[in-house]
Amino acid sequence: MIRYGRRLFGALMAAFCMAQASANPAVEPRQRYQLLVGDSVLIPTHGMYRVSVGNARAIQAVPVDQNELLLIAEAAGFSRVHVWEKGSVKSLEVTVLSSHLERVLEEARAALAVDSKLRVEQQGNRVVVDGVSMSSAERHRLGELGKRYSELTVLAHGSSAESIAQVDLYFVEVKREKLDQLGIRWNPFAQGPSAGLAMDRSNPFSWTLGIAAQLTSTLQLLHNEGDAVVLARPSLTAKLGSSARFVAGGELPIPVSSALGQGSVLFKEYGIRIELTPSHVNGDLLNLKLSAEISSINFETQVKDVPGISKRRSESEIQIRSGETLVVAGLISDDVAKNFERLPGVSELPGIGGLFRSRHFRDRNTELLLLVAPRLLPVKQRKDASDE
Repeated sequence: MIRYGRRLFGALMAAFCMAQASANPAVEPRQRYQLLVGDSVLIPTHGMYRVSVGNARAIQAVPVDQNELLLIAEAAGFSRVHVWEKGSVKSLEVTVLSSHLERVLEEARAALAVDSKLRVEQQGNRVVVDGVSMSSAERHRLGELGKRYSELTVLAHGSSAESIAQVDLYFVEVKREKLDQLGIRWNPFAQGPSAGLAMDRSNPFSWTLGIAAQLTSTLQLLHNEGDAVVLARPSLTAKLGSSARFVAGGELPIPVSSALGQGSVLFKEYGIRIELTPSHVNGDLLNLKLSAEISSINFETQVKDVPGISKRRSESEIQIRSGETLVVAGLISDDVAKNFERLPGVSELPGIGGLFRSRHFRDRNTELLLLVAPRLLPVKQRKDASDE
């Protein structure tokens, strides 16, 4: 009798659980559809037994059988459609557009950031995106959209507040024994100029590309103690996506003769050439392409008493926030320094001239660092920057 009661109780519990599962079916992930008026789409189902349409004016739902549902776009609008199946509920969101241009309009709006300041509107038989503050991500998405829809015209451009970047360069002579105090991790295998990673000393396992406050304050302390000297501080401005260049060096006159025996002089540049190309990623995040080239006069290789020119070049591309600082070392190696020291007037060169007046550098006790600090230029400072 007890065994029979247990079986009956188990059967009742199983029936109760099945009833609960039927009463509370699982909800499937939401599906979205976009149709033009007159379009239709066939939705696969599994044991469909009930359909609910929120906006019957926009959508007509026609069950083909228990495993297929036909949705017909009747008029422009939006509707939710719920489909009850065996053990689950399918939730559909259907947008009906009146024309092809409206589809382009909706997709163009979807390509913009949530807080975008761009305007998207229909003008005649075209969809036009206009305004300022277009980010690189928006430019990319709209560009891909333009490949699909010839009706899309993008007139928007970068923000006037962010269309110009100012890049401050600091040429700093630092005692080699003090480099570790900066918390900078260098690439030990670099053969030319290398960018440094600034380390958070409170967390030795946290490395970031450049820092602003900590690095600047440490350099200031070294400067106050006589262990670091700022040799030059040039400032460059560039439109986002364009390049700015700084050259610290001179020109080597090279006599040349033409086929007719006429003589002339060809000048070749030597020194340090820094080229920067900033572009906007989003917010205050910048993508910075940095190219550093060091060309020195090589007295070991001469042709007809004319020395050769040795070049070293390094390129890197990083993402850095406005106001952060990147450090570049290895600009002048020992052999390059020896070649420079043999040139008359080298101590008067801009940027690096003070380095060769330094007894500590001549004795190889100091290192030349280049600090690169980019920042987005506010609108009110653009005119001031162009006047400098």
